Amino acid sequence: MGKRKKQIQKTMRQQAAKEAGLPLPPTSFFDMPASYVLLFAVVCLVIYWSMLGAGFLTWDDDLNITINRTILTGDFLEAWIRPHYGYYMPLTASAWILLSGNGPPLNPLPYHLANLLLHFVNSLLVFNLLRLLLARLEKKDEALTIQGAALTGALVFCLHPLQVEPVCWATGLRDLLSATFALVASIWYVRSTSLRQYGVSAACFLCALLCKPSVVALPIGLLVLNRYFFNARLIDDVKRLGIFFLAALPIMVITKIEEADWKFTHYVPPIPLRPLVFLDAIGFYVAKFFWPINLAANYSRTPEHIFSSSALYVTLPVVIVFCLAVVLLSRKLSGGIAAGVLFGGAFLLPVSGIIPFAYQSISTVADRYMYLPIAGLSCAVSCAVFRLRARTLRPLIVFFLGSLLVCAAIRAPVWQNDTTFYTAWVQDNPANDRGYIGLGTVAVEEARFQDAENYFRKAISINPLNVVSLCKLGFVLLEQNRAADALSIMLPALNSAEFMEQNWTKFGPMSMLYFATGIAQVQTGDIRNGYLSYCESLRLFPENAGARKKIGEAKVMLEARGETVEPCPQGAAGGSEDKL
Repeated sequence: MGKRKKQIQKTMRQQAAKEAGLPLPPTSFFDMPASYVLLFAVVCLVIYWSMLGAGFLTWDDDLNITINRTILTGDFLEAWIRPHYGYYMPLTASAWILLSGNGPPLNPLPYHLANLLLHFVNSLLVFNLLRLLLARLEKKDEALTIQGAALTGALVFCLHPLQVEPVCWATGLRDLLSATFALVASIWYVRSTSLRQYGVSAACFLCALLCKPSVVALPIGLLVLNRYFFNARLIDDVKRLGIFFLAALPIMVITKIEEADWKFTHYVPPIPLRPLVFLDAIGFYVAKFFWPINLAANYSRTPEHIFSSSALYVTLPVVIVFCLAVVLLSRKLSGGIAAGVLFGGAFLLPVSGIIPFAYQSISTVADRYMYLPIAGLSCAVSCAVFRLRARTLRPLIVFFLGSLLVCAAIRAPVWQNDTTFYTAWVQDNPANDRGYIGLGTVAVEEARFQDAENYFRKAISINPLNVVSLCKLGFVLLEQNRAADALSIMLPALNSAEFMEQNWTKFGPMSMLYFATGIAQVQTGDIRNGYLSYCESLRLFPENAGARKKIGEAKVMLEARGETVEPCPQGAAGGSEDKL
């Protein structure tokens, strides 16, 4: 009898809070049917079973994890005091250290299992958030409808093929872990009824920022959710979110300073054109959400490409139609559709071209950027399903979810290893040189030097200014004792003003290009210029132990000839032949 009384009192409190426009009292995270939890577990395993045997990729897994000195040495202090490649993400780096075990060599399995577990947890969190939001729209005897609508939206989040990239990519842990904290922060914020709960939400948001700075726009999304679902006054919410904005400010400043120092971007559109870049990204993502085929690890959709092609003629109509559909459905069904879309769109603001960002020089769009925005689109789907409640809609929902499952299951094995990954890359994006560079690197590891040469030459034909493909081809030719051929492709590049202007900030690859040039020069008898090339290689990248060793060897050979050897010059990189 006492249990029944408590349940009645709980229901009365919920109804009173609802009528007063206040957040609902919090429910337990695991207050969900066990069958739902099992369903999400099974779905994740069906799609991502291939991850259990997947390895690391040379697509940034090396720089971030496998050759990252901070990870290999387990240096937590350095992870917290030093940004990594322009990003301050100490919590992610700490997680990578914990997963490294006693490496090197590192075992990829713990990294992939962590990603899979985080995606499973995030799917449950999305379900919890959607159920909490839909409860604000509830009428009498609609509890089961809420469960079904929330389940549909959460399954969209869990199943969508756009989620494959961050889940299957070891480096994607930064997206998944930041999303976990962002979703927990969202749940605690929209249902907070005390200062303690609000503090938990703010702390989780800070943790999300320390995993990946791109979640900085979460407060904007929370403003949208609270305004629609809880009828909160804008000014009140802005005051409540003050500490969120304060926490975000230093992270934004650090990120932009670091990105500027690394000089990731070569072309930044003028401010009047940036909205077009933003709209193109939105149109691209909308198309991929509803038609998730021809996905790629790199779309090569840079601002230069957008303005030099007819891309905008395709994406702008998509944006217009989508916006009209959202407005119409919001009026006919539920304003929660628009709220969900805006909540998801908020997360795209830092990575859509309105504000220049690091990856923009490679592509303005990427599948991983949609990981959190899909939670917003899932909210829109849930609100539509909740309002329609038509039995005739069920077959369509089942078909859509089934299609997502099949597409995701087909896409996941692409991320198995470098061979499967780069093979799919050149099929998905044959006009991009990086896929051929990847295949060439795999061929070198397997001692298939003729295949490697063909791949690298193909990459150079696509982009003659990429120092990486040029450098790798040089080493392949040296491996085949073809030093003269190597010099014939490397020296013209080093004497090209356009090439040097394009690559002068890429210290590591440029160091290796000078290193390969030095080896070729020494092998062809030009020891003095080889010595100078080694010196330039070491100047650009002081950690190049190979260049340091070669400098000593060249010095000995020059002295054996009776020639005077000056210390390595400290001047700028030279491109003229007299400097070489």
